[in-house]
Amino acid sequence: MQVIPAEQENRTLLLVLERGDDVLACINEALEREGAQTGLVTAGIGSFSVLHMHTITRAHGESAGDVHMEAEGPIEVGSMLGSIQNGEPHVHFVAHHTADDRIYMGHLEPGSIVAWRAEIGLILFDAKGAQS
Repeated sequence: MQVIPAEQENRTLLLVLERGDDVLACINEALEREGAQTGLVTAGIGSFSVLHMHTITRAHGESAGDVHMEAEGPIEVGSMLGSIQNGEPHVHFVAHHTADDRIYMGHLEPGSIVAWRAEIGLILFDAKGAQS
């Protein structure tokens, strides 16, 4: 088990993403702007027009046996939660694909695009504040 304490006073951000935004690219941009390497994705909701994800296929063995999937919207996201370590967000999500009446759960991948709006809460453990 790893325990990662906050190095200084935490900083909290609300990201409001708009149509066409890449979710992970926006989180990465916010981390870079804030100078943050460690933290939490504490909340996330919204809608996607494109979903890129992976999920595990094995619970035992040397690797998780990831399978990558893609879907095109409308997709309603009910939850996004995760961690940020070494400047990399690791976001888990649950979403409903409206047209196929299918539920997706897994790990968000680059290329997941906002349809209308998404809102994401971040708590940054080592944020240095906005850089110029």
